[in-house]
Amino acid sequence: MNNLTVFEQQALRERAEAALAAKTGGDNQPGTPETQDLQALIHDLQVHQIELEMQNDELRASWNDLELARDGYARLYNQSPVGYISLDESGLIRKANQTFLNMRGLGDDDVKGSPFSECLLPDDGEVFLGRYGAIFRHPEAKTIDLRLKSRTAFRFVRLSAAREEHGKTLLVIITDITERKLAEDKIEALLEEKKLLLREVHHRIKNNLNVATSLLTIQADRIENPEGKAALENARGRMTSMMLIYDRLFRSGDFRHISAAGYLSQLLDALSQQFASPLMKVERQLEDFLMDSDTLSPLGIILNELLTNACKYAFPGGRSGTISVRLSRKGEDTAELAIADDGPGLPASYDENSSKGFGLFLIRALVNQIDGTLSVRRENGAGFVILFPAPSV
Repeated sequence: MNNLTVFEQQALRERAEAALAAKTGGDNQPGTPETQDLQALIHDLQVHQIELEMQNDELRASWNDLELARDGYARLYNQSPVGYISLDESGLIRKANQTFLNMRGLGDDDVKGSPFSECLLPDDGEVFLGRYGAIFRHPEAKTIDLRLKSRTAFRFVRLSAAREEHGKTLLVIITDITERKLAEDKIEALLEEKKLLLREVHHRIKNNLNVATSLLTIQADRIENPEGKAALENARGRMTSMMLIYDRLFRSGDFRHISAAGYLSQLLDALSQQFASPLMKVERQLEDFLMDSDTLSPLGIILNELLTNACKYAFPGGRSGTISVRLSRKGEDTAELAIADDGPGLPASYDENSSKGFGLFLIRALVNQIDGTLSVRRENGAGFVILFPAPSV
């Protein structure tokens, strides 16, 4: 009773008094002082006996609860979906649950007291020993993936740890990640296969475009008809723009989104070399942002057509001039490509909607393909402006 508080002792006393009164019927016969003292002593002894019996009942109930809790903990510990082992500072196994024993295919006596490093494949055992000191000192938020020996082969496991028993031992949680690891390896192999396939497709497309471009160049050099020669050169320029987009896609590693400024700048360099002239200058203002390749590829062909036309027709008679190319965002989901020159401008009779030239027909079709709009500016030379959707990526 010494472990009980004063209030608990008082409550226990009252309960015992009530139990004794119910047992004796509350009988309390008067007598001599000696008889009364003896009766009081007997009463106290009876009350004390009842108190002890009540305490014993409570202790037995508490003991039963502890037994049930211990059995429940043991089941949780042994039937956990992850393995548990307790390691000392030297890395020796002090305790292991049934899940870990099942992973190894061994019994408790086979692993208790043995170094955990011997449970791993040799290379992984060395890795574990090299890192165990640091893990034992500071186990928080540290994991390590290793290969655990079993009777048949090995399992991929992930180790994490927590301190226990006032720092004397380390509780190591062992999660079987074999299926996940095999799935990841399979996915990695498939991705590598896809990369090789894409690389091969890229090289084949690029080689075919190079061959076609070379054939067009040879044919253009051999033909004497100016219109036929110009048509072949235009076709070669369109193929060059397509070849550059494939090259950009391959080099970026992202087969969907490409740097707009990087691609258009490279295309402008190629076109400037094709129409190189000391009298003509190409200025560029290209805002850099990522664009969907499905939009950027038609945009490159559009730029090729408009720049080619400007180089051929904007500066007649060998006069000098400047062509400007500007790409910029107009809000979060829209962009604008503008190509202008400071030449004499378009003739008054020119109508971009009724022109039957193949170049402008192609431009209008590509603008529609990217859901854009085409407008013509006639002030201070000629200018074409394409406004098109370009969501942020």
